[in-house]
Amino acid sequence: MDFLPLDPPHQDLVNDISFDYYGKRFASCSSDKHIKVWTLDEVKGTWSSDDIQQRAHQDSIWRLSWAHPEFGQLIASCSEDNTIRIWEEQGSMGEISCKWVRKALLSHSNHPVRDVKFSHRGLGLTLASACADGFVRIYEARDVFDLSKWEMKVSLVVIYLMTVYFDYFVVDPVSSGEYPNTLW
Repeated sequence: MDFLPLDPPHQDLVNDISFDYYGKRFASCSSDKHIKVWTLDEVKGTWSSDDIQQRAHQDSIWRLSWAHPEFGQLIASCSEDNTIRIWEEQGSMGEISCKWVRKALLSHSNHPVRDVKFSHRGLGLTLASACADGFVRIYEARDVFDLSKWEMKVSLVVIYLMTVYFDYFVVDPVSSGEYPNTLW
């Protein structure tokens, strides 16, 4: 198997890649604040890329997710800048220039968003996110033809239970609020 170089590369660490439904394209995101969509030219055997925008987010981008193609060519991205952005491809791949347009910006936290995933198409156009503030939030597009309007359906706090055993001494930092220095 031959490895193919991806050019132009990201300028910083690549944090995530995500294939589209058909496996013919993938998107990559990086700490360089860019999202690239890579398309395979099966005849030439090369990959070409399009930047979604000059700068897709204001800080490092952590994760990407493609929606089911029933909803169009949509990518969700999440970032250290505390936001989720929904991108839609305008035009078709047969045209000379396809452009990705930001359709929505979701910001319900003062903490970085660490992960984002579109649901199975059977649940409609639904998106889940995990934030550094300990919340999982689930959003739903109010109208699949107007992607600028999303509604937060669920906001769940995720509780981290950690129990440390040391010489028959049990410390539960969640309930006791104590973090013994000797264990860290």
